[in-house]
Amino acid sequence: MNYLVITCIVVFLGIIYNIIQYYLNIKEKIFLQLFKENENIALVIAHPDDEVMFFFPVLKLLFKKKKKNELFILTFSNGNFYNQGKIREKEFYNVWSYLGGEKKNCHIVEDLQIQDGWVFWKGDHIKDILKSYCKKNKIKKILTFDSFGVSGHPNHQSVYRGARLLSKSKDIQIFTLNSSYIIFKYLGPLSFPFLAHNKYTHTYACVYICTYACL
Repeated sequence: MNYLVITCIVVFLGIIYNIIQYYLNIKEKIFLQLFKENENIALVIAHPDDEVMFFFPVLKLLFKKKKKNELFILTFSNGNFYNQGKIREKEFYNVWSYLGGEKKNCHIVEDLQIQDGWVFWKGDHIKDILKSYCKKNKIKKILTFDSFGVSGHPNHQSVYRGARLLSKSKDIQIFTLNSSYIIFKYLGPLSFPFLAHNKYTHTYACVYICTYACL
Protein backbone atom coordinates (compact mmCIF):
# COMPACT_ATOMS: atom_id res chain seq x y z
CA MET A 1 0.00 0.00 0.00
CA ASN A 2 2.82 2.38 0.87
CA TYR A 3 4.43 1.73 -2.50
CA LEU A 4 1.15 2.54 -4.23
CA VAL A 5 0.83 5.84 -2.37
CA ILE A 6 4.42 6.78 -3.16
CA THR A 7 3.92 5.87 -6.82
CA CYS A 8 0.77 8.00 -7.02
CA ILE A 9 2.55 10.96 -5.43
CA VAL A 10 5.50 10.65 -7.83
CA VAL A 11 3.18 10.39 -10.85
CA PHE A 12 1.13 13.36 -9.64
CA LEU A 13 4.23 15.51 -9.13
CA GLY A 14 5.51 14.46 -12.55
CA ILE A 15 2.26 15.53 -14.18
CA ILE A 16 2.32 18.89 -12.38
CA TYR A 17 5.94 19.45 -13.39
CA ASN A 18 5.21 18.73 -17.05
CA ILE A 19 2.17 21.01 -17.06
CA ILE A 20 4.23 23.86 -15.61
CA GLN A 21 7.08 23.18 -18.04
CA TYR A 22 4.68 23.16 -20.99
CA TYR A 23 3.14 26.44 -19.87
CA LEU A 24 6.54 28.09 -19.41
CA ASN A 25 7.73 26.88 -22.82
CA ILE A 26 4.72 28.60 -24.39
CA LYS A 27 5.44 31.80 -22.46
CA GLU A 28 9.09 31.63 -23.51
CA LYS A 29 8.05 31.51 -27.17
CA ILE A 30 5.65 34.43 -26.67
CA PHE A 31 8.39 36.41 -24.95
CA LEU A 32 10.93 35.81 -27.71
CA GLN A 33 8.40 36.77 -30.39
CA LEU A 34 8.40 40.27 -28.91
CA PHE A 35 11.94 40.78 -30.18
CA LYS A 36 12.69 40.86 -33.89
CA GLU A 37 15.88 39.80 -35.61
CA ASN A 38 18.47 42.50 -36.28
CA GLU A 39 16.97 44.67 -33.54
CA ASN A 40 19.05 46.11 -30.71
CA ILE A 41 17.80 45.55 -27.15
CA ALA A 42 19.08 47.16 -23.95
CA LEU A 43 18.73 46.07 -20.35
CA VAL A 44 18.62 49.24 -18.26
CA ILE A 45 19.27 48.94 -14.52
CA ALA A 46 20.25 51.09 -11.55
CA HIS A 47 23.26 49.27 -10.05
CA PRO A 48 25.77 46.55 -10.91
CA ASP A 49 24.35 43.23 -9.66
CA ASP A 50 20.76 44.15 -10.62
CA GLU A 51 21.32 42.16 -13.80
CA VAL A 52 22.19 39.09 -11.71
CA MET A 53 19.64 39.50 -8.92
CA PHE A 54 16.64 40.26 -11.13
CA PHE A 55 17.32 39.69 -14.84
CA PHE A 56 19.90 36.91 -15.12
CA PRO A 57 17.60 34.14 -16.46
CA VAL A 58 16.08 36.35 -19.14
CA LEU A 59 19.53 37.58 -20.16
CA LYS A 60 20.69 33.99 -20.60
CA LEU A 61 17.62 33.31 -22.70
CA LEU A 62 18.23 36.35 -24.91
CA PHE A 63 21.88 35.42 -25.41
CA LYS A 64 20.77 32.00 -26.62
CA LYS A 65 18.34 33.44 -29.16
CA LYS A 66 19.84 36.80 -30.17
CA LYS A 67 23.12 37.87 -31.74
CA LYS A 68 25.43 39.12 -29.00
CA ASN A 69 26.15 42.36 -30.85
CA GLU A 70 22.41 43.20 -30.62
CA LEU A 71 22.35 43.07 -26.81
CA PHE A 72 23.29 46.04 -24.62
CA ILE A 73 23.33 46.77 -20.90
CA LEU A 74 23.34 50.14 -19.15
CA THR A 75 23.57 50.80 -15.42
CA PHE A 76 22.91 54.29 -14.08
CA SER A 77 25.44 54.00 -11.25
CA ASN A 78 28.47 51.95 -10.28
CA GLY A 79 26.92 51.05 -6.91
CA ASN A 80 29.35 53.11 -4.87
CA PHE A 81 27.13 53.57 -1.80
CA TYR A 82 29.58 51.60 0.36
CA ASN A 83 32.65 52.90 -1.50
CA GLN A 84 32.97 49.67 -3.48
CA GLY A 85 32.17 51.16 -6.87
CA LYS A 86 35.38 50.06 -8.59
CA ILE A 87 34.96 46.49 -7.36
CA ARG A 88 31.36 46.38 -8.53
CA GLU A 89 32.30 47.85 -11.90
CA LYS A 90 34.75 45.00 -12.44
CA GLU A 91 32.13 42.45 -11.38
CA PHE A 92 29.62 44.07 -13.75
CA TYR A 93 31.94 43.71 -16.74
CA ASN A 94 32.84 40.15 -15.73
CA VAL A 95 29.18 39.09 -15.61
CA TRP A 96 28.56 40.58 -19.04
CA SER A 97 31.62 38.81 -20.40
CA TYR A 98 30.52 35.52 -18.81
CA LEU A 99 27.17 35.77 -20.59
CA GLY A 100 28.95 36.33 -23.89
CA GLY A 101 28.28 40.04 -24.22
CA GLU A 102 30.55 42.42 -26.07
CA LYS A 103 32.40 44.82 -23.78
CA LYS A 104 31.63 47.79 -26.03
CA ASN A 105 27.92 47.14 -25.38
CA CYS A 106 28.33 47.30 -21.58
CA HIS A 107 28.05 50.81 -20.15
CA ILE A 108 28.09 52.56 -16.77
CA VAL A 109 26.70 56.08 -16.43
CA GLU A 110 29.03 58.50 -14.67
CA ASP A 111 26.95 61.46 -13.52
CA LEU A 112 27.19 63.44 -10.27
CA GLN A 113 23.40 63.89 -10.28
CA ILE A 114 22.90 60.12 -10.31
CA GLN A 115 24.55 58.43 -7.35
CA ASP A 116 23.74 55.16 -5.62
CA GLY A 117 21.59 55.68 -2.54
CA TRP A 118 18.07 55.55 -1.14
CA VAL A 119 16.95 58.59 -3.15
CA PHE A 120 14.89 59.29 -6.25
CA TRP A 121 16.67 60.46 -9.36
CA LYS A 122 15.11 63.07 -11.65
CA GLY A 123 12.99 61.32 -14.27
CA ASP A 124 13.66 63.92 -16.97
CA HIS A 125 17.40 63.58 -16.48
CA ILE A 126 17.19 59.79 -16.74
CA LYS A 127 15.07 60.18 -19.86
CA ASP A 128 17.58 62.51 -21.53
CA ILE A 129 20.48 60.13 -20.88
CA LEU A 130 18.45 57.18 -22.16
CA LYS A 131 17.37 59.10 -25.25
CA SER A 132 20.97 59.85 -26.18
CA TYR A 133 22.05 56.28 -25.40
CA CYS A 134 19.30 54.72 -27.51
CA LYS A 135 19.96 57.04 -30.43
CA LYS A 136 23.69 56.35 -30.37
CA ASN A 137 23.22 52.56 -30.23
CA LYS A 138 20.07 52.33 -32.39
CA ILE A 139 18.09 50.71 -29.58
CA LYS A 140 14.37 50.18 -30.11
CA LYS A 141 13.44 48.09 -27.07
CA ILE A 142 14.36 48.36 -23.40
CA LEU A 143 14.05 45.87 -20.55
CA THR A 144 13.91 47.43 -17.10
CA PHE A 145 12.09 47.57 -13.75
CA ASP A 146 8.41 48.35 -13.31
CA SER A 147 6.99 51.22 -11.25
CA PHE A 148 7.63 49.44 -7.93
CA GLY A 149 11.14 48.38 -8.88
CA VAL A 150 10.85 44.76 -7.63
CA SER A 151 12.42 45.56 -4.23
CA GLY A 152 10.93 49.03 -3.84
CA HIS A 153 14.31 50.73 -4.22
CA PRO A 154 13.85 54.38 -5.32
CA ASN A 155 16.77 54.09 -7.77
CA HIS A 156 14.96 51.22 -9.52
CA GLN A 157 11.74 53.22 -9.63
CA SER A 158 13.59 56.24 -11.02
CA VAL A 159 14.99 54.20 -13.90
CA TYR A 160 11.46 53.06 -14.73
CA ARG A 161 10.13 56.63 -14.64
CA GLY A 162 12.83 57.84 -16.99
CA ALA A 163 12.21 54.97 -19.39
CA ARG A 164 8.47 55.57 -19.20
CA LEU A 165 8.93 59.23 -20.12
CA LEU A 166 11.16 58.23 -23.03
CA SER A 167 8.57 55.79 -24.37
CA LYS A 168 6.04 58.63 -24.60
CA SER A 169 8.26 60.86 -26.70
CA LYS A 170 10.16 58.38 -28.84
CA ASP A 171 9.46 55.23 -30.82
CA ILE A 172 10.90 52.91 -28.18
CA GLN A 173 9.10 50.06 -26.44
CA ILE A 174 9.63 49.42 -22.75
CA PHE A 175 9.28 45.94 -21.24
CA THR A 176 9.18 45.76 -17.47
CA LEU A 177 9.91 43.08 -14.90
CA ASN A 178 6.71 42.50 -12.97
CA SER A 179 7.06 43.09 -9.22
CA SER A 180 5.29 40.49 -7.11
CA TYR A 181 4.33 40.15 -3.46
CA ILE A 182 7.28 39.00 -1.39
CA ILE A 183 5.52 35.79 -0.32
CA PHE A 184 5.23 34.67 -3.96
CA LYS A 185 9.00 35.00 -4.41
CA TYR A 186 9.59 32.18 -1.96
CA LEU A 187 6.79 29.84 -3.00
CA GLY A 188 8.77 28.38 -5.91
CA PRO A 189 6.56 26.26 -8.21
CA LEU A 190 3.61 26.92 -5.89
CA SER A 191 3.50 30.50 -7.19
CA PHE A 192 2.56 29.20 -10.65
CA PRO A 193 -1.23 29.80 -10.29
CA PHE A 194 -0.57 33.44 -9.41
CA LEU A 195 1.91 33.98 -12.25
CA ALA A 196 -0.54 32.41 -14.68
CA HIS A 197 -2.82 35.44 -14.29
CA ASN A 198 -0.21 37.90 -15.62
CA LYS A 199 -0.83 39.10 -19.16
CA TYR A 200 1.09 40.99 -21.81
CA THR A 201 -0.16 44.44 -22.71
CA HIS A 202 0.34 46.46 -25.89
CA THR A 203 3.36 48.54 -24.91
CA TYR A 204 4.40 47.07 -21.58
CA ALA A 205 5.12 43.42 -20.96
CA CYS A 206 5.40 41.88 -17.52
CA VAL A 207 8.49 39.81 -18.08
CA TYR A 208 7.58 37.29 -15.41
CA ILE A 209 9.25 34.60 -17.48
CA CYS A 210 12.52 36.03 -16.08
CA THR A 211 12.05 34.11 -12.87
CA TYR A 212 11.58 30.74 -14.50
CA ALA A 213 13.30 31.02 -17.88
CA CYS A 214 16.03 28.60 -16.87
CA LEU A 215 13.81 25.81 -15.54
